[in-house]
Amino acid sequence: MTLYYPPADDNVFNGKKLAQIVQKHLINTLKTNDWGIIPRPGLVVLRQTQMPAVIAELGYMTNKSELQLLVTDDFQEKAAQALHSAIMEALQQ
Repeated sequence: MTLYYPPADDNVFNGKKLAQIVQKHLINTLKTNDWGIIPRPGLVVLRQTQMPAVIAELGYMTNKSELQLLVTDDFQEKAAQALHSAIMEALQQ
């Protein structure tokens, strides 16, 4: 899942649009469950930024099967590539 701060103006590039791009790249690259994008207005780290910001949740260490993926070099490399691709696409917006 990808968390974002709900935008006041949906006509500009914002956290929601960035979250959509990030989530798309993560799901297409990692082939994991798509938990979607989730607005999180209470998170200071998202609310207090001066630019679009998101938190990408790649998995949970409390979930044994996800932890097994998270610690592999292959998964980490694919996650980094997905985030890189998402950032490059966002910069074209």
